[in-house]
Amino acid sequence: MTDSSTTQAPAFTSATEDSVQRDGAPMSRDEAEALAQHFFDLGQLDKVEGRTLEFGARNIRPGSEDFADYRRGYESNFSQASWEIRLSGNSPDLRRLCDRPGSADFFRIWGGVDEWRDCPNDEFSFNSSYFAQQSDPLHLISVAHELVKLFNSAAELFEQNYPKQRITGVYYKGRQVILRDLPLGCGLLGRLPVSPRLWNETMQRALLSGARLPIVLLAAENEDVQQILRFLALPADWGNYYKLLETLETYAERNGKPFPKKSAARKVFTNNANNYSVVGIGARHGVQEEGRPNPVPRLTLEQAHVFISGVCKLYLNTFYGEYFAFDLPPGVRLAEDPPA
Repeated sequence: MTDSSTTQAPAFTSATEDSVQRDGAPMSRDEAEALAQHFFDLGQLDKVEGRTLEFGARNIRPGSEDFADYRRGYESNFSQASWEIRLSGNSPDLRRLCDRPGSADFFRIWGGVDEWRDCPNDEFSFNSSYFAQQSDPLHLISVAHELVKLFNSAAELFEQNYPKQRITGVYYKGRQVILRDLPLGCGLLGRLPVSPRLWNETMQRALLSGARLPIVLLAAENEDVQQILRFLALPADWGNYYKLLETLETYAERNGKPFPKKSAARKVFTNNANNYSVVGIGARHGVQEEGRPNPVPRLTLEQAHVFISGVCKLYLNTFYGEYFAFDLPPGVRLAEDPPA
């Protein structure tokens, strides 16, 4: 790590007609701006590397313009472009996303190319416009972990047991950042602080890449979509799928469009999910006395995933229909009556 005491400030030349005073020294405006940027950047770097403001500024004269710029950098939010979060785990998927149009700044992915050898590789990275809301490195890295979790869960909606992406390194301006504390848990990240017009443009760009990034963007600020992804992040089993079904039905009722609870597809799913004799140890209930023979077809867990992911898509079609129009599996529909 670079100690602030050994970091050299830009040298300045003699005064010119376009000169200014900075901490009593004459210099050109360009030189003064370069020094201001240097100390601002130094403050940001010391914060990333875990130094206290007092320790980092120990060799900077208190009350000076240098100190003011250093402190401003130390206390300011970071810029998105300063950060690189490296990913690993499913390179083909990341390559497909890089090759599509529609990169959105809230989850900007790049990589997959060895510039030196001019050939493909499996090294990918991302950063996010959510980072620009952060002045604490730990909070920023926690946001990065949250976005990757949401991304993985959104993929699970389309592929059961999707090979997960994982964070393999965090870099600030090319320097690896070693966390001294574990990432924090995040609630809703909230809407990006942009105008409605720019938010809609972000969503439209994300839609060009497919459905996953738009779902992640909606989950960042909407509790119902976040809950869908929270449950999809859990192990794929009958109990978790049943909880997700009940959660979706609760939100649908709250939002004024209750889902049908007597549909044949739902009955098949719940009958399987409830019965130990049908699905074994993963059932919601334990061993019970046998009653009448079970007339409902048996489902595999893979078929249960098709049903529950179909209900998730039905929910998104119903309440976020301005963005999504998913094809639904047979029997998953909003109306009680059979389709015409």
